[in-house]
Amino acid sequence: MSAAYPLALIVVLGINFLSRNGHDEQRLHEIALLLATGLMLVFTQSAALTAFLGASWGGRALALFFAYGAVSATVAYAPAYAGVEVALFLLLLTIALAIADQIQRGGVPLMRTALQAIGCAAVLHAVRIVVNYCASFALGTHLEPIDFAPGFSNYRFFNHTQTVLLPLLVLLYCLTPLTSRLRYLWLAVVALWWLSIFATTGRGSFMGLAAGAVFAAIVLRRCAAGYLKAFALTFAGGIAMYVAFLVIVPVLAGVGSFGAFDNAIERSRSDPASSRFLVWGNALGLIRDHPWFGVGPMHFAHDAPLSRIAAHPHNWVLQIAAEWGLPSLLLLGFALFKGMRALVRSRTSMSSIECGNVVLPALLVAGAAVLVDGLVSGLIVMPQSQLAIALYLGFAIAWVRMSAPVAQPPYAAGAVTRCANVLVLLVALVCLAKGVYPDVVELMNDGTPNAAVNRGLRWPRLWELGLF
Repeated sequence: MSAAYPLALIVVLGINFLSRNGHDEQRLHEIALLLATGLMLVFTQSAALTAFLGASWGGRALALFFAYGAVSATVAYAPAYAGVEVALFLLLLTIALAIADQIQRGGVPLMRTALQAIGCAAVLHAVRIVVNYCASFALGTHLEPIDFAPGFSNYRFFNHTQTVLLPLLVLLYCLTPLTSRLRYLWLAVVALWWLSIFATTGRGSFMGLAAGAVFAAIVLRRCAAGYLKAFALTFAGGIAMYVAFLVIVPVLAGVGSFGAFDNAIERSRSDPASSRFLVWGNALGLIRDHPWFGVGPMHFAHDAPLSRIAAHPHNWVLQIAAEWGLPSLLLLGFALFKGMRALVRSRTSMSSIECGNVVLPALLVAGAAVLVDGLVSGLIVMPQSQLAIALYLGFAIAWVRMSAPVAQPPYAAGAVTRCANVLVLLVALVCLAKGVYPDVVELMNDGTPNAAVNRGLRWPRLWELGLF
């Protein structure tokens, strides 16, 4: 059981990469994982969640954030659906803490094993991309952006996942011995992911990853050189792949280049925000009208009269403020600040930990990338990127604990803390299960998850065709 939680999450990530029905199937897998993990932690009487929330000012702010969100859910139009999102976020944090505990015990070797499992999932997904590419020439069809994101209902959802996992795949490349041929495999996979970002014009992912690299360079300076060189190498490999396979080969085949860069330039010139100013304006209106408790988690499109074009504001700051309330945003912002500061301060111990000179830069790049990309996207909304963020948090929390001046032993909780933890988990599990059960029944009765249709005000953004 020493690696059960990280490997369970990675298995679900891998299954989702191979999905045939996209978003709703991925959501069902996410919910099943969270329910199973939550029940396992209840049965083992884990106290990790309550111990973490009470151990620091950042944890206490996070506890108040969830408590405030629960209150916000009670005053929402559909409290059961609002409660689902609060429970979902809480259980994602719970599995992140379970992963952190096991990574802390296993150290960098276990982290390497988990990264190898992620790499294997990425390889299988890469095979699907290659098959799509070859099939387009064999069948005489034109390549589309979605061909570079098989298994996803929208190629942007793949971009969200790439923002989180690409820096970790670069870390896998760095942790692989120089004499191993697997380094070439990991390099090829990451380069293909860069090609996919270019082909799908993932401007948010590109901006986030670039900001993450700059952030790591500023914080760590020369200490980040080894990792950032590998990061730049994969980026160059992605450009080379794009030129070779999406420009030269198509031109030689007589079908013309893919034209993703031209499309990105045209989109940036004609509509640089991709209509986000409209939904951002709606979010600001909701914040003005509901500053204290928001309109309720997952209720953005229900209360914003012009938001039927978007189920969320494509900005995590505006989303939390509009749906959970401004006090919740302040609490979450404080918790994130404390967490990122702890990660930055761990640089003083990076040289004393095995491979610390590449692990910490990867965590800084990924963390900053998520925060920046999330300002223009819905990466905190989609199931696959939510799971990827939970995995990242597990790695980051474990690293901070391992890099403490005096290594923090796994917490030994008392009976009261364990009972409180079990109670909180049970409430979250009941809220999640009760809230999604009617929808899951409808999805199953429709034959396939994607056969579901938008039921208006009672079909939430939890599902692909939902809005409110």
